[in-house]
Amino acid sequence: MKALLSKEFFPVLIALALLVISLILSFTKDIVLPQKFYFGLVLVNFLPFLFKTNKKLFIYLYILIMILGTFNLINIFYLELEFGLSAIIFFNPLFVFLLILFLVLNKDLIHNLFPKKK
Repeated sequence: MKALLSKEFFPVLIALALLVISLILSFTKDIVLPQKFYFGLVLVNFLPFLFKTNKKLFIYLYILIMILGTFNLINIFYLELEFGLSAIIFFNPLFVFLLILFLVLNKDLIHNLFPKKK
């Protein structure tokens, strides 16, 4: 349990908390969650298991989830926070924030798992 409360897992805890808040609000209010929310729910729920078992795959999956969320293909919050560059391309700043936070807090873990080749 102590490993799940480390600074490396903090961005995942934020994502899980947003999922729980969204689910609670969908059960108590008249909020209909889109299909991309449930896809994000399934993907994010794999992260705690991967964090404990396979850190390299955890990093790959977390970055993949954040990239998919940045381009608004999945969602983890009931509000769709987005801004667009044109009528086609939209970005979700929540995922950009979580990706930057993950990279800042996990830079030592990333350097240890993916060392520079000489």
